[in-house]
Amino acid sequence: YFKKHEGEIINKESLRDEPGHSEIIAELDRLDFSLVVPLESKNQIIGLYLIGKKKSEDPFLMEDISLLKLLASESAFAIDNARLFDELKTIDRMKSKFISVVSHQLRTPLTSIHWNLELVLGGGLNKKTTNELFKNAYTSAITMANILDDMFIALDIEEKKKKIEVRKKESNFKTMVQHVLADLEEEREKKNIHIKLKGLDDIPSFSYDSSLIEKVASIILKNAILYNQNDGEMAVEGMIKEIKGASYLVFS
Repeated sequence: YFKKHEGEIINKESLRDEPGHSEIIAELDRLDFSLVVPLESKNQIIGLYLIGKKKSEDPFLMEDISLLKLLASESAFAIDNARLFDELKTIDRMKSKFISVVSHQLRTPLTSIHWNLELVLGGGLNKKTTNELFKNAYTSAITMANILDDMFIALDIEEKKKKIEVRKKESNFKTMVQHVLADLEEEREKKNIHIKLKGLDDIPSFSYDSSLIEKVASIILKNAILYNQNDGEMAVEGMIKEIKGASYLVFS
């Protein structure tokens, strides 16, 4: 009704004289309300203010309706401000959580760089060990750079400056997983974790952004190694599953 009658209110008694509004009248009779005033903010209806009969049972006058419109306008303003305040609190909580997560992600590679370089600076190491420590520090520095890149992308997206570009091309999923596992080989060997691959040979090549999916797979597999026990086992599985008539790749 309000989409077709902008700026108006619903007065049940006046509406009885107009054709085509029997459903609205029946609903107001059921709810025992006489007037409906829209609460509008920024040209959108955000609520409805419903009013019952006057205690005196007199009809509503123009003065009454003008007052109700003013009340509706003030109420809409207050509700909109309350919603905006809640949104700002939610955004603030999300940013705090984001900073906490990023700090946690950066702490591990930063600690690795610190200890590896401290051992090198301590001296007394052979060339092979020194090179290995430098390699570890270098790998951790690359990890930090990637985390910071992801953080800046996320901030740009939040500020609507940037969209994620998905560059799809046909790729073999098993090859991508094996590439990730090869990068994590050192961590896997330290804990002597046995890996079982299941179902990956049955997944045909398909079109996807391998660089983005590789990041996701890397996080999943790295956590599987990190939170596994020594001499543990890790099952890496892929399968094609039909969900609501569409084919999906399920990776775990």
